[in-house]
Amino acid sequence: MLGLSVLLRTSAVAYSAVKYVGAAYLLYLGVQKLRKDAALELDGVESGDSFRQGVAVNVLNPKVALFFLTFLPQFLGTGSNTDARMATLGLTYAALTLVYLSLVALAAHRVGALVRENARVNRALQWLAGSVFVGLGLKLAVPKRAV
Repeated sequence: MLGLSVLLRTSAVAYSAVKYVGAAYLLYLGVQKLRKDAALELDGVESGDSFRQGVAVNVLNPKVALFFLTFLPQFLGTGSNTDARMATLGLTYAALTLVYLSLVALAAHRVGALVRENARVNRALQWLAGSVFVGLGLKLAVPKRAV
């Protein structure tokens, strides 16, 4: 993540590439969600697929790199061990995120069990998730206009 942050910070082309690949991936996920049948969604998703999708979304999300570039450096100070402090803050962030997302996953598993019982609710949630992904992908892909 640190190497990607430096690359994105120094290269506008690399930042744009990651941004547009991320937007395309969000659009792809959204269209897939909108096209899937509720019954297929219940039976076809394995935890490995969800994990891979989550990793891909996080790696292609430029906001995580921007967080590391803008927020963490203000806590580093100056000196010879700046890299070690950045690594410590990064690892602390990763550990806290792991705990937080593990709790989210456990809660999602329990809610998922309830949703699996009602195909109509499942389809509505798939449509909502697909619409949100498509909307976020379009927002990320469309350049902002100067005011």
